[in-house]
Amino acid sequence: MVLGHETSAIITKLGPGVDNFKIGDRVHLHPGPACHVCECCIEGNEHNCQVIKLGKAFHGSIRRVCNHPAEYTIRMPENLTMEEGALIEPWTVGVYAVERSRITVGQKCVIIGAGAVGVMVFLAARLAGAVDICVVDISKPKLELISKVGDCKTILASRDCKETARSIEECLGGKPDVAFDASCTAPGITTAIYAAKPCGKVVLAGLAPETCTLPMQHAAINEIDILNVLRYGTCYPRAMEVLRAGKINLKSLIAKKFPLEKTGEAIQAMASGLTQGFKVLVDCTQ
Repeated sequence: MVLGHETSAIITKLGPGVDNFKIGDRVHLHPGPACHVCECCIEGNEHNCQVIKLGKAFHGSIRRVCNHPAEYTIRMPENLTMEEGALIEPWTVGVYAVERSRITVGQKCVIIGAGAVGVMVFLAARLAGAVDICVVDISKPKLELISKVGDCKTILASRDCKETARSIEECLGGKPDVAFDASCTAPGITTAIYAAKPCGKVVLAGLAPETCTLPMQHAAINEIDILNVLRYGTCYPRAMEVLRAGKINLKSLIAKKFPLEKTGEAIQAMASGLTQGFKVLVDCTQ
């Protein structure tokens, strides 16, 4: 399986019957084709297609040339660079997580995890009108990075999830209306459940472990809604409009760019967590 599902590209060839693009168009490759006939697709939830499963549809794009269905090719806004175009997919994930939360103007939220998904949720929550945002992580460098992206409060997580939840409440002057988990870890989700206010919401903005132990009795007693997020839902058009209007700066999130032949180094840099930024790119034209 060739990796690479967050992609910008330039069209060099068109297949038979494709007349809505031209050679040279700058495009973003939507990575989630669907069958259009299963129950989920018919109900409008193509991102949860039960026939074409996540990650099994086609090879990725870390290569010089790739084929991609025209139906899932999106013309990039003129104001975006090719580098920014590669970040469209993770941006839509952040937008969808915030849409799922139904957070409203003036509400408080906490984001557990200051990585690539966490920063996208932060940007989307701020656009949605959240007035008080706290970001939690176990990495001080990551917290320092996200604080440079925009105005937010930060907390270095402790090993005790309840203690971290108390710190969040103190930081925000009350329990948050919404707690987003972008850490995809059991401690992160546990902290989010303990942090959310009674009748509040916990939104899982990534794939949680296959199995984990969580404080479900606490969630039940406090009537906390736990919402899952799979990819980007149906929010691609709305997420693209935000980018077209220039309301966020994706370029500032890029840590480093590597040529194709140094893809191994790029993956190592990303895995190290030591890059000064949120996203490592591979330039397949170099």
